[in-house]
Amino acid sequence: MSPIPFPAWIPREARAAMTPRRIVHGLVALGALVVLVLNVVIYQSARALLVDRHWQELSSETDEKRLAVRMRVREFERHAEFIIGQPHVREWVATGRSDPGSKDRRMLEEDLEAAAESFGFHSIAIYSHDGRLLAGTAEARANGRGLTELERVARARQEALGGFRRGE
Repeated sequence: MSPIPFPAWIPREARAAMTPRRIVHGLVALGALVVLVLNVVIYQSARALLVDRHWQELSSETDEKRLAVRMRVREFERHAEFIIGQPHVREWVATGRSDPGSKDRRMLEEDLEAAAESFGFHSIAIYSHDGRLLAGTAEARANGRGLTELERVARARQEALGGFRRGE
């Protein structure tokens, strides 16, 4: 006996001929369902692997860029330490004068120009605590933003993300 009975109006001979057809249709439908489920599983698995790979690539590229930026900042710090380590700059700072004399300023500006050219800096400027430009390269003197530039740098330093300075 068939699990789903045929309607009573179908003759007995037709029922016998339809039974194998029903089984074949059922098997075909079951096969199609298996193929569909298998495709969905393979697609989801491949998609998950691809997403994981992209996240790993993004993470490694971000780490590389972060390292490159840290190295560049350390390079700028070393250059700035070199400039500040010049003997006449140290003498000027050691005297405690707030404004260099014209001879010191000219020598300091020549050294700043040479440093900017050799280090590839756009400009170098030395500001007083009140925002006055004490010495700088020609580009720094031309822009001469003074206090507004110091305020911008101070604001940028406060807004900086952690883990960037001193290898943290």
